[in-house]
Amino acid sequence: MPGAQPEAIQRRQANLLKHWHRYLIGNYASHCSDAIEVGCGAGFVMENLRDQLGVYGIDIDKNQVKMARSRDLNVDMMDGLSMEIEDDSFDLAYCSYYLMWLKDPKQAISEMARVARKRVLFTSEPIWGGALFLPAEIEVMVKGWIYLIGEQGGNPDGGLEAVKALTGMDQPCRFGTVPKDTSPRDVVENVRSELEYLRGEGIDTEVSDPIFFDVPFVWGVLFLDGQEESTSKQR
Repeated sequence: MPGAQPEAIQRRQANLLKHWHRYLIGNYASHCSDAIEVGCGAGFVMENLRDQLGVYGIDIDKNQVKMARSRDLNVDMMDGLSMEIEDDSFDLAYCSYYLMWLKDPKQAISEMARVARKRVLFTSEPIWGGALFLPAEIEVMVKGWIYLIGEQGGNPDGGLEAVKALTGMDQPCRFGTVPKDTSPRDVVENVRSELEYLRGEGIDTEVSDPIFFDVPFVWGVLFLDGQEESTSKQR
């Protein structure tokens, strides 16, 4: 099923962006007390945020729901494009690594806006076509991921479509790129993990002595309550 990534990859992604996700909630949703995460997967982002928010999660994949529930997370199986939830049920509706797997991101944002009272937020959607890397041989790995995401039904440049959908909502919004920091050790480990997963999917490639590797991510927030500015400093 598109977007149903292995638990290990979800954990790594959530850990990589944990501080950024918490920053977004602290700055753009600090006045929100409850939230729904759409396409929550195994629930690692929920875990990282649950001291900031009361979070309820949904995912269309029963195995992902089972993994999340095994860690005592409040998650149900449900389609994020047609949620069986009443209007204005949560202060915040958010998603992470979700819109890239959809044919129509605007439909998903509209549905999240329906169930939210104050904010809609997507925290991290990739632009694989804008990857930065050194040495040049890493390009083979990047192309492998672009191919694989497409084969799995996703959009490797889903971040661009997410911003396009957000700005087409006729509501106040803000968006930008996700800041990240790294180290030589982090780069080596990240590339190693990416290559390992590609090999498991039948795409065999090698990269020696990686120096720099970064895939840009974008974020966006929709202000349903009309307040366009940040609501607090980072927690």
